[in-house]
Amino acid sequence: MDAKTQARFDARARILKALAHPSRLFMVDELSRGERCVCELTAMVGSDMSTVSKHLSVLKSAGVVADEKRGMQVYYRLKIPCVLRFFDCVGEVIEQSAREQMEMANIRESKAVMKIQILGPGCAKCKQLTENAETAARNLGLDYQLENVTDSNDIMRFGVIATPALAIDGTVRLVGKVVTPAEIQTILTSTINS
Repeated sequence: MDAKTQARFDARARILKALAHPSRLFMVDELSRGERCVCELTAMVGSDMSTVSKHLSVLKSAGVVADEKRGMQVYYRLKIPCVLRFFDCVGEVIEQSAREQMEMANIRESKAVMKIQILGPGCAKCKQLTENAETAARNLGLDYQLENVTDSNDIMRFGVIATPALAIDGTVRLVGKVVTPAEIQTILTSTINS
């Protein structure tokens, strides 16, 4: 990384570091509703005034907030409201992570042993699909039974002409190609949730 790129990422890291405290995040969220004096923020945060002032100083040094002295009071406002889009992004990450964790919990609660069958003559692609299917099932924490179906008559009973193929609990889900463990995880998850 060249010096210019390094400097750009250092600047971004300073801003993220300034935001990386629950009290400062709370203050930024409150300031998104309008300016506040230090005394109001102190009451809202529930800390002493010197601690709140230090937090605000960190945010001001990073360019996130601006202040204005009016008489004996100092008022703060968001300098760049676009930081709120970052909050939206963080919220989406949290929601997605929660959905994924719930999905994993639902999968783990499923007590049935899943039957995963790889249909094919045992070629290199069949072996790769087998390996990827095992990785996917392990990543999901599934109880599973893996079977390689190599007899051409048995493969034909599934209605499969192109191999390798993947069958889950007797239903063909993939034909004629090798996919990644992540793609197989999606197939396994949709099978469980259906």
